[in-house]
Amino acid sequence: MGLNPLLCRAYAFGVTVCRAIRIMNDSSKKAELVKNLSLYKEFQAEREEILRHKWIESEKAGYDIGFDKALVDWMVNHRPAWRKSRQIVD
Repeated sequence: MGLNPLLCRAYAFGVTVCRAIRIMNDSSKKAELVKNLSLYKEFQAEREEILRHKWIESEKAGYDIGFDKALVDWMVNHRPAWRKSRQIVD
């Protein structure tokens, strides 16, 4: 049984951002720069939405559904609309 490609992409995205943070974490100036990067901000906003989704779905289920399940469900069912709502229209 193979790994879920969607979960793998999400994991790879998170690892990439974490590596960038670790590299830049050498000084406070560099760390501040990373926090201001739009990619980092998008990652943080997306993570918050996934955690919110996890909480809601766990409440519905009556138990903690876990981050992986919430992540995949949110990416399949909610991410496209969420990303579209965040696009800047000129």
